[in-house]
Amino acid sequence: MKPSALALAFALLLFGFYAGFRTGHSTSDVPEAVYGAEAEERFATILRIPEANARAIALASFLERANPNDAAGLNAVLHRERRHSDEVAEALFASWWGRFDPESALRERSQDPFEGRHPWIRSVVSEWTRKSPKDALAAVTAMPQQPWEPRQVAARALARAWFEVEGSDPHELLDLLEGLGERGEIVRARGEAVDDLLLAMIDARGFEAAEKFVESVPDRGPGFRMELFGRLVGDLTLHDPRRAYAFAQRHLDTPHGRNTLLYLGATWGYKNGPEAMEWALALPPGHKTEKVVERAWRSFALRDREAARAWMSQQQPAPSLEAAYTVYLLGTANEDPREAIRLAPGVQDPDRRKRVLVAAGRAWLAKEPEAAEAWIASGEVAPEIAESIRNPFPRLGQKRPARPGRAAKPAQPDAAVR
Repeated sequence: MKPSALALAFALLLFGFYAGFRTGHSTSDVPEAVYGAEAEERFATILRIPEANARAIALASFLERANPNDAAGLNAVLHRERRHSDEVAEALFASWWGRFDPESALRERSQDPFEGRHPWIRSVVSEWTRKSPKDALAAVTAMPQQPWEPRQVAARALARAWFEVEGSDPHELLDLLEGLGERGEIVRARGEAVDDLLLAMIDARGFEAAEKFVESVPDRGPGFRMELFGRLVGDLTLHDPRRAYAFAQRHLDTPHGRNTLLYLGATWGYKNGPEAMEWALALPPGHKTEKVVERAWRSFALRDREAARAWMSQQQPAPSLEAAYTVYLLGTANEDPREAIRLAPGVQDPDRRKRVLVAAGRAWLAKEPEAAEAWIASGEVAPEIAESIRNPFPRLGQKRPARPGRAAKPAQPDAAVR
């Protein structure tokens, strides 16, 4: 069956289940309605039900009485509890939301790439892990390396369910997790599986247990221990950024801990941009401050672009802010080239300032060629910057075509060696 047909069949099955529930149950079967914070708390509890059938039935029952005015709050809960939910939960919630506010429901997911999910594999591995974790681990380890997505989904399901079994040892998963990153295209898959394991461990055994586990892992393949430390700092940040910083500080001078603040800044920036930026800018020298600030601001902008840009527009130039400020101006260059050119002198590093001016000049040339050409000809920009604006592909020797009515600028004899 083609993927599109399978997706349609799955959607129809979900709709049939939901419709059957709505028409086949009397009002007395449906629990009493709750609203506001109480509804959000009950929704979160339902999403954490481990057994798929029970979770789906409880969710359908809950949504039958849910208040449309609570949609935004419930959606925030769904985001927060996303690793506990599944396609059925998301589809039931989307169907409920779409009945009374389809525009908002569609907008919520219109820019959220749909992950390559495998509900069958995930469900089977989760149940198998709860019943016999060692057998499940052996089966997942034996799965073919290619295609890699089913094996990644299985590994993540195994990691999520591992701590539901009392006494399970996370060290037993290290060979599997490290193996997920042996090929370049699936390095991200390994990081996601490590996150699942560490977050599940934090939930089941607490922060200290997760910290001791990571510290106990010996040196293995290239970068694996460093990734464990970085991922743990990011996961701790989701719960307690100050604790994450304290853990990172203990390991900053080690080979495996030197990049932990980058994970902290990236995660905190997405969680709370203004707080993360205030923390990052206050870091003492020697903490890769400029890179941490840039990571935090990029995540801030990813979460709320307008708020991040508004925050940056209020800042004064500073050495630790320069990398992030350059990223901000490069984004501004595409939308408002004149403004980016006006602000470019605030970038102290010559190479970065050149990048901003070149990006703004090219964008301006595309939008308003006459005005841009006049600016370039005015002598306000250095000749090498003007050349880069007009010639985006110098290594290929490709010149920007001359505008109609103008002769192309003759090439310099030594242009190829400069």
